[in-house]
Amino acid sequence: MRYGPEACNTLHARFAWSAPAKRDFLSRSNFWRHSMGNIRPSFIKIRALRLLEEYPDQFTDDFDTNKHLVSEYTDVNNNKRMRNWIAGYITRYKQRRTD
Repeated sequence: MRYGPEACNTLHARFAWSAPAKRDFLSRSNFWRHSMGNIRPSFIKIRALRLLEEYPDQFTDDFDTNKHLVSEYTDVNNNKRMRNWIAGYITRYKQRRTD
């Protein structure tokens, strides 16, 4: 076994990826398909679950419908991002419940 800089060079050369090989591996593998899910703050989840408890039959697994319902039932009309967060969480929650 060699030690020193020449050992690092041979080790690196043995496991080095060429750019086309790396691109080919990443495009064929499930590397990008199995990413982690969205992590939402607890205040989004709490508000969404509270809306689902109060209006269980109103919300569906359609994002646009839920977005309008969240605007109607809450006071987040001036904050589009929070409205979309809550509607998105409700949508995913309903999709998980029906699957």
